[in-house]
Amino acid sequence: MPHSPTGTCDPALGFDEEIGMGRQKKISYAFRARLDLRSDRFLPDERLAAILESWLERRGRLRATECITRISPSWPALKEAIQKGEHSTGYLWLTPQALPCRFIAAPGRSSHILQLYLDPLIPMERLAQWEAMVEPLYVLDPEGRVLWLNAAASSFWQTPRAGFLERPLWEWISLAQRGVMEEAWRRLFHEGLPAAWEIVLGPQGERGQARWLATPGPSWGVIRQIASSAEERLQRELSQTLGMLAELGHHLHDPRALISSALHLLIEVWKADMGVAYQVQGQRMDLLISFGLDEGFLARFSHLELDEPTYRAFQAHRYAWYIEDTRTAILAPITREIVEWAGIRTLVVLPLIHHGTPVGLLAFGYRWPRPAFSMERDLLTLIGNQIALALVTAERLRSALAELNRHQQAIAQIGEAGREAAQITDVEEWLGLALRILLKLARAEVGVLLLPEEARSSLSMPLVVGLKPEEWTPPADQRSLQVLMGMEGVQGIPWERLPGPLKDLLPSSVFASADVIPLRFAGRPLGLAILGRSRPISERTEVEARLIEALSGLLASTLYIFRLLEHSQRMARELTAFHTMIGLPGLIPEVPRLAEEALGRLLESLGFEDGWLLLSEGEGKGWYVRGRDPETVQT
Repeated sequence: MPHSPTGTCDPALGFDEEIGMGRQKKISYAFRARLDLRSDRFLPDERLAAILESWLERRGRLRATECITRISPSWPALKEAIQKGEHSTGYLWLTPQALPCRFIAAPGRSSHILQLYLDPLIPMERLAQWEAMVEPLYVLDPEGRVLWLNAAASSFWQTPRAGFLERPLWEWISLAQRGVMEEAWRRLFHEGLPAAWEIVLGPQGERGQARWLATPGPSWGVIRQIASSAEERLQRELSQTLGMLAELGHHLHDPRALISSALHLLIEVWKADMGVAYQVQGQRMDLLISFGLDEGFLARFSHLELDEPTYRAFQAHRYAWYIEDTRTAILAPITREIVEWAGIRTLVVLPLIHHGTPVGLLAFGYRWPRPAFSMERDLLTLIGNQIALALVTAERLRSALAELNRHQQAIAQIGEAGREAAQITDVEEWLGLALRILLKLARAEVGVLLLPEEARSSLSMPLVVGLKPEEWTPPADQRSLQVLMGMEGVQGIPWERLPGPLKDLLPSSVFASADVIPLRFAGRPLGLAILGRSRPISERTEVEARLIEALSGLLASTLYIFRLLEHSQRMARELTAFHTMIGLPGLIPEVPRLAEEALGRLLESLGFEDGWLLLSEGEGKGWYVRGRDPETVQT
């Protein structure tokens, strides 16, 4: 508190007085009083006496200790100055309403008499008005120290007024806000404009929240404390929540960024001290992001396993949990451990559930009790539902983009393989390339292609990619493989569910899951492709499944064409041998010439000059004619 301990009056006090060198002018003052330092008797003038008697509700002699709550400088310093015949200036507060006054103290006619000239800092009409208010009100100097507070403020804190005087008001608010409020108060006086602040009351936030309305004055300012009403608080929270949900739309491309932004905005809107976001997969919870928590918390609670009752309760809950006082609430063991570790007094939990499936959890807390209105609980439930929907949408978009990317990569791989396959003339090499493409699409490491015995005449079967010869066993029972070739295809099955004959083929130390793909063309079983991987496969996308099906169909058609070619080559070899035997070598592809020569020999042997031969082109395809004289032949 600024003051001049002794000597000439400080002009800033507003007294029209100059004392010294035996010269004395008239003093400007509102009240005057005499103080007997020996008897502690206080003798106010008539106006001040009337005020004090109304406050104390009695008449008669008054003592200084009854009338003065606090004085600055202290009594010993003041008495010492008077005994030396010096004048003093300072501040005092008249009880019981702690009216702050500037004063000049001058020696009286006797050495033990002190003359006091008093000028109240607060106009008396304002004092009566502020004292009657039901909301706490504080008068502060430009440095933020308390000059006066009304009875409502003293009652709110359950602290006598004297306990506040000349102390910064910021000592009664949250530690986290003190520096900010000191700067805000200085800026208030610099700008000269009123302001409204949301304040957390109590050093640890134990007194809840309030709104402070601050008004600056020439030499002091006023802070009026009001509790946030339900309507005002809900209106603010609702408007900010709508803005929050709109902002989440910017993060639909990234689920992690979305839930991080949601938690940050929740803490900002609801003025929380700390918060966490978890991803939920079954009964396991993994921490995604946190605010206001130390590394010890992160190390201890990054991964949680919920017991069955806790998980069932979480899964069945459809509303936000708002626990106003964690000290008396019945909590699950893991929740109790978390709130005690973090020092949470009020806990808010938003279960993120979509169609009955938990997908995440958002929680934030306060270090002080924060009562909730019923509509706030409903609003939080709505927020949780919307965040869950946005999170599921973001995850689906991410999956769709990933699927599209894999689709494009697969198409590129198939196109590249097609260009490579166009240069391949060896069937076995082509089949090996197709098998390697299947492995990429299925995200597998090992592939085996099995063919029935009748298709192995010129292929070194089975065809194996990704395994050394000593790492697998050729099939012993062909009949069981024939049965497998005729079954429906299965994909992504665990190793333990593989049919027995396939387990005998492949080493269990290598495989964790596999695809079994029968190769069929026009309903005919042509082979069996087995694709194995060393880890369990996640759910396969529809695009991947279609591409695998298409490529396996292409592989089957290639095998069918290869078998037709083999059959045709075998038939050609047999016909060539037959025609060589009857003297007509090399005529297999020249059927028309063969027919004409046969017709000529037949006519000569019969003695005919002309004739023609009708040859069938196939079932239902008509006839064509060959004759000695084609111009004379009509069909």
